[in-house]
This record gives sequence, C-alpha cells and structure tokens, in this order.
Amino acid sequence: MLEGERVLGVLGGRIKLGFFKAASMAMIVTNRRFIFAEITNDMLAAEAEKIKKRSAEEKPGFFGRMAMAMNANKELLADLGKGDPDEVSAGNPKNFVVPNEGVVLGKVNNETKYDCDGDFKGSNTVILLKTADKKYELTLEGATSQPGEILEQALGSRFKKGLFR
Repeated sequence: MLEGERVLGVLGGRIKLGFFKAASMAMIVTNRRFIFAEITNDMLAAEAEKIKKRSAEEKPGFFGRMAMAMNANKELLADLGKGDPDEVSAGNPKNFVVPNEGVVLGKVNNETKYDCDGDFKGSNTVILLKTADKKYELTLEGATSQPGEILEQALGSRFKKGLFR
C-alpha cells in the first residue's frame, strides 16, 4: 500500500474492454489510484463455498440461504476492499491501475433503457473515468457504498454527476 493510501470503496460490474469485449471487474477506489481487478470464476466459487459453509453453521432456512447468495457479490467486493491494494493489483495479469492524478473526469450516470416499442427494459448505473488518452466505463452491478460519494472523495472537483455521452 502506498504511504497515506486508504481504500474509499469498491465498485463492481462489467467494464468495456473493446467494441465487443467486456469483463467482470472490481474497481477498488483509493485516495491515490483506481485499481481494476478481474473477478474470476475461481473467486466467485470461493465466495459461494464460504456462503455454503456459513449457511451450514447458521442454518438460516430457505429464504435466509437465498439472501446470503444474493449478497455474495457485495461480500466479495468488501473482501477485496479489505485486502492490500498492491496485492490485489498484482494478483492477476489482467488487473491494472489508473493513478488518481491521471483522471481528468469522473461521472456517474443512471441510464434507463427502453425496447423498440418504447416499453421500459431496465436501468443501469454507469461509472465513467476519463484520462488524457483513455475512457473507462464500468456498468455497476454492486458497490460497498454509494458510487457518487466514493468518486467524489477520490476526485474532488473532477467528479461530475449526470449525463456524459
């Protein structure tokens, strides 16, 4: 961990890596950098195993097990946030880091989607980070706290709310 670095929060979702390419990633936000860590099937399997063991110990019943399973993603993100950011970034060759000072703009956008008939199809929260030479878009699937608050703490005046396209 860099000197004076602290984890502000963790955001999880799908990040665009190309025109037709995306990956499940966690974005660990610190006051110094944004660490993008791939969420692998092994990580998800390990989290499912932890939930299975906890369920066997606590015997929560059907709905309790269902609630535990639904919280698995959030618990995985929380575990990543508790770890050493240096270890997380080095844990997988697909992980990468964007220095905080390299980000010129950060935004949170709530998108509403409609089908061709105009019927509501769903909504997404999209996180955008722009550097001088690249744009990162993370479609949110989970977070340890409010995404806007996390980014505002990390970026200060470089954080904007609303549309960004």
